[in-house]
Amino acid sequence: TLPVLDIDEWSYFADAEAILGRLEEILERDKPKLLLFSSPDNPTGGVVPDAAFFELIELAARHSCFVAVDYAYRAQYFTAEQPAQFAASPIAHPNLIKIHSNSKWCRGLGRRLGWVEARADVIDALEIVQQSVVLCPDTLHQMALADYLERTLPDGSLRASGPTGGAGKGPGDFLGRLQQLLARYDATQSLAWVAGRSTAMDRDYREAAAKSDFDHLTGKIGHPVTGFSELRATVARIHAGGKTDQDVPPISILRADGTMPAISAGDAFVDLNFRSDRQRSKIGSLAGARNFLAAEGESRGRPWDGSWVDHDLDLDICGIAGYHPIFEAEYGVGVAFRAEPLRDNFLAQWPETFGTDQYTLVAESVKASHMGYFFRGRREGPVAGANEVRLVTPSHGEEDGVKTDTDFYLQPGMRATEITEAVCTAIAAGTSRLVCCNIAAPDMIGHLLPVRYEEAKAAYLAAEFALTSIARSARENDWHMVITSDHGNIEDDTSAHSVNDVLTTIIRPGNRPGDAKAAVEIPVFQARLFDIAPTLLRLLGLPRTRLEIGRGTGEKAVRLGKGRGTPTADLRAGPGPFEGRPLVVEG
Repeated sequence: TLPVLDIDEWSYFADAEAILGRLEEILERDKPKLLLFSSPDNPTGGVVPDAAFFELIELAARHSCFVAVDYAYRAQYFTAEQPAQFAASPIAHPNLIKIHSNSKWCRGLGRRLGWVEARADVIDALEIVQQSVVLCPDTLHQMALADYLERTLPDGSLRASGPTGGAGKGPGDFLGRLQQLLARYDATQSLAWVAGRSTAMDRDYREAAAKSDFDHLTGKIGHPVTGFSELRATVARIHAGGKTDQDVPPISILRADGTMPAISAGDAFVDLNFRSDRQRSKIGSLAGARNFLAAEGESRGRPWDGSWVDHDLDLDICGIAGYHPIFEAEYGVGVAFRAEPLRDNFLAQWPETFGTDQYTLVAESVKASHMGYFFRGRREGPVAGANEVRLVTPSHGEEDGVKTDTDFYLQPGMRATEITEAVCTAIAAGTSRLVCCNIAAPDMIGHLLPVRYEEAKAAYLAAEFALTSIARSARENDWHMVITSDHGNIEDDTSAHSVNDVLTTIIRPGNRPGDAKAAVEIPVFQARLFDIAPTLLRLLGLPRTRLEIGRGTGEKAVRLGKGRGTPTADLRAGPGPFEGRPLVVEG
């Protein structure tokens, strides 16, 4: 115990230098693993001075000691400004554990509802312990606290949206928050267009969708409404008709003089969507990139007419991100925040790790960027020296009744059969060391729930057939198989991505009952997406991954390659929240 209260003067942490000096003596003599204190303190209400707080964190880190701070009384500080320590991050201070409680600030005493901020491996350990020795809050009190937050937060930011993921009745839905935001800056009249992403964010180069989006922005089409009230009523009718947000047709909010809003020649157009794949048709059409759009459509079996792209708008276009290199190079499109290719991407390091060995990427065209640009770490093509084979099957189109993404329910299995055949063929050929594929149906049909429930079941069965078929082929050819996802979707009866845990499954060759190979040790921690690359390296025959941790900047990087010995890191430099770990060990 380290006294920090002068009882005679009733002053808290008055002589910080002396207290820190005594703390260093304790750290050197007793070598504790954990320091625990509250800030603000109970019962004094005193807060550890910010300068002393951060010095204490660094002092403990030098002695490999964690610091746990109880912030139960965080809302009850009595200083003029909020203490800076409240914003301290475990990313910048890896030995810091911040414990928060709802028991004081919202009268949740005894309800065991709170949260912890800490680095990833600490959270993993806490989850394991919590499952066996800590009582969990009951469902009723969780629901009560959620309802309390929804009713009391002034901006309604935690309120649930409508049953189909769209505009609900309270100010917490998207249109309500947008209306509040625009009103705050006296900009309500600036809203001009509303459209679902099937029109405004098509990523499969459907000319009809791209032209509809272009005609909407240039004032040729759009259901006219006046103001937010009529807009919200219109969207509500669309939802009542069984459509979800993504299929809301083009809506135009009339200008004060009653005319349709429209982009004019010489206007500036700023695109604030960060998704590269979902803005290429829009920016291509506005920039007049007819050849680019025609080539992309042709590669998907969708020939474009494209004559409408030859316009003379001459817009000054800037995107928040780089949507495609050709837009900047040939059409003068600006980029506000350039996202450089990821140096430490798994496939970017393929040549230096595996030389000329081949790998194969397989997808249908609606997910082509996932098995390409995103998988390569923000690269349109493979790095120099990479022996890549990429197989993209055109997704269903108008000939199958699929005009937009919301029509995929007509073909609920999507291209799962074709993807499966391509993967199994690649496995049997044995020319690739790694085959990666995307099964799109559970995600795409999942977005159409709850309306398309029967079709969602068909999509689920199509994915099950694909996975079992690929697993059978992998076993017959002595391959490992890893099954994972970046999010859930179809398991919940809503149109949104879920936040449920994803079960990452690893199937080893010869994984049959009684087979010695089945006795593989799986480390006990919550698997994360950035654990997949180190896992693949291990399965591909590399016994270790080398983890180099950036010091001094708070940034963590994963270097994939051969290393010596077991990675080690002190508390000041890792392991960080984005540091990958293999999910399997030799054995």
